[in-house]
Amino acid sequence: MTVDVLTPRPLGRTGRYVTAVCVGTGEIGDMSVYGGSVPEERALATARRAFAGPLNFVDTSNGYGVSEQRIGIVLRQIGGLPVGALLGTKVDPVDGGPFDGARVRASVKESMERLGLDHLALLHLHDPERISFAEAMAPDGPVVAMRELVTYDEAGPPLPGGWTVVERMARGAEIPVHGDGTSLWTLTHAEDFALGLVGLLGNPRAIGETFHITGDDVYTWDQIYTIVGKALGVEAKLVHVPSELFPVVAPDWFWSDLLVGDLAHSAVFDNSKIRRFVPGFAPKLTFHRSALRMVQWRESHLAQTKGDPATDAVLERVVAAYHAGREAFAALAP
Repeated sequence: MTVDVLTPRPLGRTGRYVTAVCVGTGEIGDMSVYGGSVPEERALATARRAFAGPLNFVDTSNGYGVSEQRIGIVLRQIGGLPVGALLGTKVDPVDGGPFDGARVRASVKESMERLGLDHLALLHLHDPERISFAEAMAPDGPVVAMRELVTYDEAGPPLPGGWTVVERMARGAEIPVHGDGTSLWTLTHAEDFALGLVGLLGNPRAIGETFHITGDDVYTWDQIYTIVGKALGVEAKLVHVPSELFPVVAPDWFWSDLLVGDLAHSAVFDNSKIRRFVPGFAPKLTFHRSALRMVQWRESHLAQTKGDPATDAVLERVVAAYHAGREAFAALAP
């Protein structure tokens, strides 16, 4: 059987597309665990080739020796991450030291400084089996309890179905909306979220605390879809489907359970606490403005923003079920 590893595929519900195989960079970190030393120039050449090659997914770690430092050198040489590339790293304890919230904050700061980046697109907890689940979920455990509702950016639309929904909207297809479209949802652009997160990193007063870090703009789901439609220059054709029918029609779809869970309820958050800890936290990007930037990004990144056929088939099935149900009800009218 032949496996296509070069065609980008969806990375969960992030809206990003990555190749099935990523480039691992542990060995260029000059780690003794691999049984040999990799000279810096050879390591840098390898990293340059990785970012120039067909695989758009590169993986490193805070604990991979000098891997992050060497990747950072290359990123500065080539002017930053290439368009469409995804660089993921990992949180690691130091020499068997504590694996807690404080270490997570320190590890993230170290990684961003080494890589020369102002944010990390993908972050893993490395070898989490070193601690128990209870320790991981503790108030100051590595899974820091900073609740953030929906973070999005130009490369990841905050819609159930991602770019497939945008593509359907652009071609005039109907979009299924869960419920009556009036529940409230808080949207937060990644740039705004980063203001709050970075302000907490390294702040000793934040240890053991929990925070909401969200935008101040609250929208109904109908408004969210309508704003995207206006940014595309089209009218969004919305059909309202009872939330509980999504798992019936599409039981294996990732979003189905969320549409009868978190997304079915209104969610508005109080950001007064994050402002006390980070006085400069002031979200600036409204979704109206961000949607325009999203559409512009789509126009220049068509390969990364094309619709997913499987997701499109699910949405079409939900729309068909809606119309079939409507006809069944209409047939019962006196």
